[in-house]
Amino acid sequence: MRYSQSRKDDTRQLLLEKGAAEIKRAGFAATGVDRLMQAAGLSGGALYAHFPGKTALLLAIVQAELAKSVRLLTGRPELPVAEALERCLGRYLSLEHVQHPETGCILPALAAELGRASPEIKAVVDAATAEFVGFWADRLGSAAKAQVLLNQCVGTILMARMSDDEARQLAILEGSRMFLLESLLA
Repeated sequence: MRYSQSRKDDTRQLLLEKGAAEIKRAGFAATGVDRLMQAAGLSGGALYAHFPGKTALLLAIVQAELAKSVRLLTGRPELPVAEALERCLGRYLSLEHVQHPETGCILPALAAELGRASPEIKAVVDAATAEFVGFWADRLGSAAKAQVLLNQCVGTILMARMSDDEARQLAILEGSRMFLLESLLA
């Protein structure tokens, strides 16, 4: 039975969304094709109707998720810098982000795996992080400050996720938020 292009596109989008949540929760290497497809309510063989293989699915997920992360971290350019930075940090350095990796940024969720990924995937990561750094370099007047902002945000989420103590998680988030606001706006 043939499906319409619209249905194929919807299924592909569902696979990207559910697959992203699954790999951010469990890791890419630990998540088999059957588990990725099951998360989207599909059979294992259905992957090949949308992607040449698991690695191609990962590339598509990384591209889509990094685009979302860049939007999350760049905010609204029309806002004054201090307000834009506060909003960005409030969204990113949140308890919700720490406790629900499946709905958050792909960078802290898969940092180690992305570091071992193919050159093609690394190029996508480099392009997205360069876009983020470029945006904040213009706003902050310094590429170094923009890079520190990205590094600190991703590292803060990683550190907070290593603790099961919510009070500790909040302390980690608040400490980084305060540090970034004070140092980047000085």
